[in-house]
Amino acid sequence: MRLSRLVVLLLVAAPLVAACTPPVPPEVEAFRAELNVPCGTGAITVSRPTLYTDFVDSLVSNFTSACPDVTVNVIDPDPKKQVDIAITDQAVLAGCDVKIDTPLGYDGAAIVYSQSNIAQLDLSAATMSALLNGQISTWTDSRLTKDNPEGDFPGDNLSVVQTSLSAETVALNDWGKLLDKAKWTDVANHPGAVAWNVDAALTDLANDNVVSVAPLSFAANNSLSLATIKDPQFSEVTYADVETATAGASQMTLESDETLIFKTVRDPSKPATPSTGADVASQPWGAVYPIHGLMCSSTTSTGAAQSFLRYGVRADQQEGLIGYNLAPIPEDVRLKLAAKLNQGLHIPTDVPIPE
Repeated sequence: MRLSRLVVLLLVAAPLVAACTPPVPPEVEAFRAELNVPCGTGAITVSRPTLYTDFVDSLVSNFTSACPDVTVNVIDPDPKKQVDIAITDQAVLAGCDVKIDTPLGYDGAAIVYSQSNIAQLDLSAATMSALLNGQISTWTDSRLTKDNPEGDFPGDNLSVVQTSLSAETVALNDWGKLLDKAKWTDVANHPGAVAWNVDAALTDLANDNVVSVAPLSFAANNSLSLATIKDPQFSEVTYADVETATAGASQMTLESDETLIFKTVRDPSKPATPSTGADVASQPWGAVYPIHGLMCSSTTSTGAAQSFLRYGVRADQQEGLIGYNLAPIPEDVRLKLAAKLNQGLHIPTDVPIPE
C-alpha cells in the first residue's frame, strides 16, 4: 500500500514539475537584454572632452536612432554649464552630485617620445619612473642605454612635458609598483600644469627630444612614437597599442555593485582575454583606466540619462570601441553593469528569441 501511494504521488507530481518554467540561463537573459532598448523621453546635455569626440558622437547617433524621443545635446566641458551626463576620465565633476558612475570603456596611459633617431625605446620600471620624474636629461643616460643595449641613441638633451593627466598618472603608478615595487618611485601628477588638450599636446610633441605622458588612444590616433615596457613576467617587451590595452582592460574587475557607483580595478591575476578576432591575448598593457559615464542627480530626464548610459554598455556599442583605439569592458563585468543599469528603467516587452 505504501508503494502504491508513492507511485500515485509521483504520477501527480510529474506533470506539475514538467509545467514549471525552468530558470532562464544567464546567457539567454543577456541575449534578451541586448534585443531590448530602454529609452526614456526628454532632452539631456552630455559633455565630453575633444579627445573622445568621435567615440561620443557615434554613441549619441546610435542612441538617438534607437530612441527618437530623446534629444541629446553634446557640449565641450564647461564648468559654467550644467550637464546631465559627463563623459570623462575622472570620477568626479565640479557641480555634479554623481548618481551613476559607470565605465563606458577603457583608455590607457602611454609614454610618448619625439626623437626620430630612436626607432624603439624600451623602459624598465625603474628607468620609466626616473625618466618621468625628470631625473634623466639626456638620451645617453646610462639607465636608458642599459635598457636599450642595441640602440644607437643621440647625445641630445631631452625634456619631459609636465601634464595634468591624473588618471594616466595613477594608472602608471599602479602598474609601476606591480612591475618593480622596490625600485619604483611614484610619478608626480602636476595639477598646476596647463590643462591637457589634444592641440597643445600635438604642438609640444612636434618638437624633438620631448617625452610626455599621453592617453594611448590619442597617441595611436596620431601615430606617435610610444615607449615599450619591460615586464619581468614576459620575455618580450610590452607594446602600447589597442590590443595590449584590450588585454589589460580584460583584467578589470568590479569592486562592488551595491550602488550605481561602479568602480573597476585591474586584477593582474585574472587571465587576459583575446581581442575580437584574435586567438591569443596580447601581453597586457597594465596602465589602463576607465572612461567614466557620470550622471548627475540634478537631471530632470532621469530615464533618458540612465538609458543613455545603459546603451553605452550594450555589446554592440562595446564592439566598436577598438575602432577608436579604446578597449571594451570585459564581458563578465559588462553583464553586471547592464543588469544594474536596467533597474528602474521601462524595459520593452521581450523580443522573441529567433530559432
